[in-house]
Amino acid sequence: MDPYCRFDSTITLSDFEDVTIEPKPLKGSLDIWIGGKSEAILKRVARLGDGWFPALTTPEEFKADMAKLTVYGEEYGRPINPREAGVLLLTHVSQDRAAAYKTIEPFLQGLPLPPQAIAARCAVGTPEECVGKIQSFVKAGCVKFVLRPACPPAEIISQIELYGKEILPHFRA
Repeated sequence: MDPYCRFDSTITLSDFEDVTIEPKPLKGSLDIWIGGKSEAILKRVARLGDGWFPALTTPEEFKADMAKLTVYGEEYGRPINPREAGVLLLTHVSQDRAAAYKTIEPFLQGLPLPPQAIAARCAVGTPEECVGKIQSFVKAGCVKFVLRPACPPAEIISQIELYGKEILPHFRA
């Protein structure tokens, strides 16, 4: 095993000497956000994390997992701030819903869920459909999002521009 590519949860900061990170954060320590959805991960977030950021989750799963996270936080004596959680959504916006799904298909290959289950965990389709998906997460209590363009590299800029023009205006205060 490569000694530089291993994870050992027993290693602590006290195992190192004269280690620094540069440049230093302007406002103290950096927050540690943890992704994932398993029970073990939710407990790890409650015990060690500053925030939680799952992917491939539905609004209903997000809400249920936030409730679990809150309970775990109480068990560890660490209150969970619901504003310190969000989701990563694979996203593709198009006026043509079928074209959007055709574009995203290669990005879903190999994921451990059937296509319909994956679609429920992404924001894909027309701008209105993507806004609706994000709004369903907002109703479930989610306030932070990463919209990850699922498209060929040449389309990333145009997707981000569509997010700015067609999606973000629906969420401005």
